[in-house]
Amino acid sequence: MARVLKIDALSPDSDAICTVAHEIIHGRVIVYPTDTIYGIGADACNSNAVERVFRAKKRDPARPILVLVNSLDMAARLVESIPETAKTLIDKFWPGPLTLVFKASASLPQGLTGASRTIGIRYPRHPFCSEILKMCNRPITSTSANISGEDQSRSLRGIAETFESVVDLIVDAGDVQSGLPSTIVDVTGTTPRFIRAGALSEARLRPYLS
Repeated sequence: MARVLKIDALSPDSDAICTVAHEIIHGRVIVYPTDTIYGIGADACNSNAVERVFRAKKRDPARPILVLVNSLDMAARLVESIPETAKTLIDKFWPGPLTLVFKASASLPQGLTGASRTIGIRYPRHPFCSEILKMCNRPITSTSANISGEDQSRSLRGIAETFESVVDLIVDAGDVQSGLPSTIVDVTGTTPRFIRAGALSEARLRPYLS
């Protein structure tokens, strides 16, 4: 049964940060708040931890999952390259609720990238996520905390009931407020391609997609 750790996500204390970072560094799986919705987190470069995330979500292993980073340098280590079209979006919307899909570096675990060999990356604007990423100094998975194909509960209690037997730690920052996931744009081609609407609308992104 997962432990529950209550935090103030906007002003997390150092003990809480150390506790969560310790779990991630040691290959454990957590449910945690992000700047959009609750996610399932693990060390993105730990194959066993990533496999546990897929099992927890009952997710098709052919489908990749996104990760969080806290710098452009960290993102660059995960991808083949960062095209100029992506840099325009990064300059405007990172940190923030925008996930960019890149061609994945060959060094990444295949379980993370699925059959596509692509990787979705987001640089969040969120105090808790920022501190965790800084402490861990590694990318963290951030797939939504729901069973694949099902809607995510906005109630932390509902999320906890779903995942308490398959994760190690649930970070309690209260119920989800907006419930909007990140917006996704694919930058693997010559022109950025809008994939999913979310916290950023397609209309807001349209001037940067040409």
